Amino acid sequence: MNADQEICQHCGNSLLLRGRYSVSDVLGESGFGKTYQVYDRRLETAKVMKVLTINHPKSVALFQQEAQTLMQLRHPGLPTVEKDGFFTISFPNSQEKSYCLVMEYLAGINLEKWDQQQLIKPINEATVINWLKQLVEILEKVHQQLFFHRNIKPSNIILQADGQLGLIDFGSTKEVAIAHLAGVCGTSKGYGIVSPGYTPGEQAIGKAVPQSDFFALGRTFVYLLTGKEPSDLVEDPRTGALLWQHRVTGISQQTINLIDYLMAPESKDRPHNAEIILQQLRRIERSFQPLDFGDWRGSTQFIPSEPRIKNFTPKYRQLEKKTKLQKAQLLQRLLAIAFFVSLFIAGERIYQETIVPLTKDKNVSSRKTLGYSFKTSGDGARSRVPQTAYRKLK
Repeated sequence: MNADQEICQHCGNSLLLRGRYSVSDVLGESGFGKTYQVYDRRLETAKVMKVLTINHPKSVALFQQEAQTLMQLRHPGLPTVEKDGFFTISFPNSQEKSYCLVMEYLAGINLEKWDQQQLIKPINEATVINWLKQLVEILEKVHQQLFFHRNIKPSNIILQADGQLGLIDFGSTKEVAIAHLAGVCGTSKGYGIVSPGYTPGEQAIGKAVPQSDFFALGRTFVYLLTGKEPSDLVEDPRTGALLWQHRVTGISQQTINLIDYLMAPESKDRPHNAEIILQQLRRIERSFQPLDFGDWRGSTQFIPSEPRIKNFTPKYRQLEKKTKLQKAQLLQRLLAIAFFVSLFIAGERIYQETIVPLTKDKNVSSRKTLGYSFKTSGDGARSRVPQTAYRKLK
């Protein structure tokens, strides 16, 4: 197919969609639609066009929701969709309408291919923190629109030339296909998008939540740090947690714990929202001291300025709570000790100012006997008084 042609040489129909888009290449295909790379003649730039070829009402609604979300969002990590980017067309020899969504083409390399080019060299911690922050900020924008990505994995994250990461291939198209199957089969049982190793349990049964995106994000960084697909790694048979930490070197325990927090088996144990993750990332950044400023490809190195390890998984939160309680109890003991010391000092001062002057009487002498002093007056009479009341003056 020649993108420069405007008329089909076989049937004589126009090859320009809506008078401006010519198809350059097929990027993907399924039984429910296709994804094309197209050329926008008006703006003279490459774009991506998704075409939905089924007319099930729920399928169309989901497809429209993706279009409306991307129209409202403006972020360098998301493909831009113009107001006229969603439309319907009728292809020759077809009586049904096809729904089209045209969006910005994010040029770059996806992280799956990028990682393969690195051979056995994993990303360093500076890159982990930088990329995590970028992707979480993108998800924060998306989730604020009450929309989920549903399909986060290395192949759907684009590393652009300026170092900015971009999220592509939102899962609504696959959700569309699932919704269509549910309608055709007449079943209300939920089934969700499944990418082995990246999809959490609740999404697999059609109950995706924002925390489902966090799970897939954590699994993506396990792949980038270990070079292994998460589905190839072992899970703890007791907790369901992924066992991957022993394969990683040069990454602080804080960052490892944060990734584990994202991947908690139960959605309720993951971060409630994106801002919580960003707060933890800022804490980790503050615990590191930059040695050198390199380029975005990961030459920046960091060393801990002090050993501050924060744990974010549920069992560690309980331990942190216990530690805080112990610190509070220790503070109470120190305050009590300080109180009694101050009482002692005050009592000593009173003694020096009131009791000691009484012993200056020359007719009074004292000597200590088993905790008591015997007072001898001028007429020779003796009386026993507590030892603390008298002190012999030298």
